[in-house]
Amino acid sequence: MTRRIWENLRSVLVIIGLIWFCYFTSKLFNPATFALQPRQLVGLRGLLFMPLVHADLNQVFSNTLPLTSLLLMLRFSTRKFWRTLLVLSLCSGLLLWLFGLSQDYLGANMLIYALAAWLITTGFVQRRLLSVAAAVLVTVSFGELFWQMFPTAGTHVVWESHLLGAVAGTALAWRNRAPVVSPQQSHAPLPTAASSTTAVSQTPPELPSPPSAAPKASALAELPQASGTFTPIAADFKEPAEDDPSAEDFAI
Repeated sequence: MTRRIWENLRSVLVIIGLIWFCYFTSKLFNPATFALQPRQLVGLRGLLFMPLVHADLNQVFSNTLPLTSLLLMLRFSTRKFWRTLLVLSLCSGLLLWLFGLSQDYLGANMLIYALAAWLITTGFVQRRLLSVAAAVLVTVSFGELFWQMFPTAGTHVVWESHLLGAVAGTALAWRNRAPVVSPQQSHAPLPTAASSTTAVSQTPPELPSPPSAAPKASALAELPQASGTFTPIAADFKEPAEDDPSAEDFAI
């Protein structure tokens, strides 16, 4: 158990460490180079680099704590951690590239909202204890983030990236929900080995019936008969007379 917790924590720390590494190395280049630019082909590279590159130190600090917490919850909620994280990042970034406003986007703000929406929706859809606990914890801890998904949040808040990230997380969690079993299917009796054996034993196999002798009789009846009368063989011999000299040949 301790080993599993350490492996999950190590995966999250690798991502957070990579974000801080990108921030410090961004002093060597222009961070806007890796920003997501809506509806521009050159801006598609932001799908991969936007969550890692941040504009300033304040943005990195404000994203580190919620991103670490949400990544840990995601790590304990699903075994497909890296796949889910990559799909959430790409899908939310693609929505922002299609429907974002005319400006450059940097930072993991959108990914935070995608993770929070995915955890909350998964908890209520799957109704597993760990997923529900994660959903409640996210709602209680980051409930104030909900109000930053609307234009009323202020001009300093990039509300459209928050909203599109939440839409992507909700849609992906709903798409991966477990299939619903109808009451008829859930209460349908299943065949058991005993019932199937009894059914087989009560139904004896059908044996082939013996051939009937009627066809033979009918066949004999249809044979052609010889013309005339039949005379026994004994009728062709006559008992010799007593005075017949040839009778001595038959005497014993």
